[in-house]
Amino acid sequence: MRIPPFFKLIEEDLVEVEERLTAAIQVQHIPLAQAMLHLIQDSGKRLRPALVILSAKLLAADQALNERIWDMAASVELLHTATLVHDDLVDGSLLRRGHPTLNSCWKDGVVVPGTTSSPRPPAWWREPRTRASSPFSPRP
Repeated sequence: MRIPPFFKLIEEDLVEVEERLTAAIQVQHIPLAQAMLHLIQDSGKRLRPALVILSAKLLAADQALNERIWDMAASVELLHTATLVHDDLVDGSLLRRGHPTLNSCWKDGVVVPGTTSSPRPPAWWREPRTRASSPFSPRP
């Protein structure tokens, strides 16, 4: 993978973000810690955190805000990672970037509690859409 040249400008900031991501996976529940470590180690380019940091620098953010910027950048990366996990689960994907996905390592309902990787969409998706049958409507 080729690293974009602008990453050099924020190399130290990205190290801080990595430290925050590592700190975020320090949990007591061993299976959860293992799953989160799996996600962090098989990471991508960290483009989203880079964009958060570069945006803050573009807006001439005060150096005193660095801690908050790094926290935000790590949060954006964790949220993005969570959406990838959910996407892999829904699609039944076994690999992402050539590495096993969480749902290929753990059984249904463990990766995203209360869900399964059934290829059949939920009932509210199959029903004709009306204002009353929206998935956000109260049940009769």
